[in-house]
Formats: sequence, C-alpha cells, structure tokens
Amino acid sequence: MLSSTVGLGVTQADILDLVEKEFLQAPVAQAGASAAPAPATENKTPSGESDVDRYKKAYPIAIRITAALGLRGFRLNLAVEGAGGYDDLVALLPAIAKSAPSAAVKELAQALGVPPP
Repeated sequence: MLSSTVGLGVTQADILDLVEKEFLQAPVAQAGASAAPAPATENKTPSGESDVDRYKKAYPIAIRITAALGLRGFRLNLAVEGAGGYDDLVALLPAIAKSAPSAAVKELAQALGVPPP
C-alpha cells in the first residue's frame, strides 16, 4: 500500500523508479486478489463456512488493519502477511487487538468466526 509509506516520504514516482531499476517488481497477483498462500485445512463450521473461506475473508481485513497502524504496526503487518492459514490469523488476533481500534478487531474476529479478545 503506497498510502502506508507517505509518512516516510516515499512517493509513487519513487516506487516506479525502483520497479524500473528492477529493485522491486510489479505484483504478480491481480488487483483485489490475495497474494497470501491458501491454507490447507477444510474444516467446516455449522454454517457451512470452511477455514479456507474464513481465512480468505479475514486476511484482507487483517492486512488493512495492520497497515493502517503505520510503523507501529509494521511487524504485525509482516506477521499477517506471513500467516499461512486460518489458525495463524486466529493466533495473531490478540496481538492485533492490543494495537488496533476495538471496532476493527471486532470486524476481524467476526470474519474469523471467533469472539473478540
């Protein structure tokens, strides 16, 4: 997200220059598609929603929340990006709850299908 680098003075021109010099490369995933790996579990809830479905719903929410924290949420954002599946996101929820607004945490917990911490 370019908006998360504004405080550092990084502009779109800077990013494009880095891409042109091949220090960065354009994302392979389509816009709106998650670049995160799909989790391997297929546990179904009583509502018929699988862990994969909940992960796919919760991952972009978790990224948005941690990216909005700026530098304060940098490590959390990396942890969310490294989450390999539903269980990893659930494990990160308490750490996110310590830094993020309660309304955002409630939204994430709802997407994960767990009570907010």
